[in-house]
Amino acid sequence: MKKALVTALLLASSSIAMAKPVTYSASASVSISAGTHTGGGRQDLRDHRSTYTPPAKAPAVAPRLKVKPVYLQQLRPAVWSPNNTTLGVNASTYIGPRPVLQQPCVAHASGWQVATWHPMTEPTRIDRGRELFNFGAQAGSFRQIQLVETAGSSHISQVAIEFVGGGRTQVVKLDTELKAGRSLTIDLDGGVRQINRIIVYGSTAQSSAYQIFGR
Repeated sequence: MKKALVTALLLASSSIAMAKPVTYSASASVSISAGTHTGGGRQDLRDHRSTYTPPAKAPAVAPRLKVKPVYLQQLRPAVWSPNNTTLGVNASTYIGPRPVLQQPCVAHASGWQVATWHPMTEPTRIDRGRELFNFGAQAGSFRQIQLVETAGSSHISQVAIEFVGGGRTQVVKLDTELKAGRSLTIDLDGGVRQINRIIVYGSTAQSSAYQIFGR
């Protein structure tokens, strides 16, 4: 009988154990969020792991281009054209361009000191002892003329100026050496005058030239 009682007790305890469920407990923080939720509740998902931010990339540096230096060839301008003169027995005559024939000079009785110099010739040279220049009334009126050495040197012994309408020829004795970049200025007799012809006496060195201006 005692054995039967023990068996009954074991069966009863097993039934109780089977009737009572086993509970497991776990803790987690999870939230899910998907914008605006229109249902009855809000679900959020939060990730508590630290956020990794990759380092910013350095800006790209454009490669330096190797540029070869540029060398400009400095050309020596022609100081005079051999076609600007013709040679005679004892003189050379200027036959080159005369800019004042296209744009005549107009000298004024007052304020001429600040007037602009007008080129009367292109660079030229004295050969055979003297050089002749023909102008005339169409070249305009002048108060002064100027001889400018554009290259090298020229020996100027004298300058003769003949005026339109005749009259006395103005002769200026100089006997001077005109070096490159230097000039000599001659005031015309009688104030404002029209020039018919200019004769320059002397000689021009090799590879040299001079030019006549007026105002």
